[in-house]
Amino acid sequence: MDAQVNNSKRRNSKVPINATLAATNRNAAAAVANADDPAQLASQQSAVREQDQYMPIANVICILRHILPPHAKISNDAKETIQECVSEYIAFITGEANERCQREQRKTVTVEDILWAMGKLRFNNYIEPLTLFL
Repeated sequence: MDAQVNNSKRRNSKVPINATLAATNRNAAAAVANADDPAQLASQQSAVREQDQYMPIANVICILRHILPPHAKISNDAKETIQECVSEYIAFITGEANERCQREQRKTVTVEDILWAMGKLRFNNYIEPLTLFL
């Protein structure tokens, strides 16, 4: 319920999303710190909402509609599977790019970091088209 309140407050104000997420994380951390039951503690720590760890399904559907013919039908299972794959791919690439930034003691991941990570992870076939797009 608190997350819904925070989201509605964020929509109606100019609070940066990072500040809202930080407040939500502080509230979750306080709840975890106050938990007496070990089972409750474990469930609260692993309570990451599915919608927060995946690319929004609306974005996935939009991409699919641009690629597939207009008459093509897409099952809900297919949409969810592609959503999970795309999200995992993004996490895989950005994780590698972020590690490079940490080694170089930088806080900002750049396009060059993403392209470097794609090359390191052997996604070379995607680098040139992506470079042309950027």
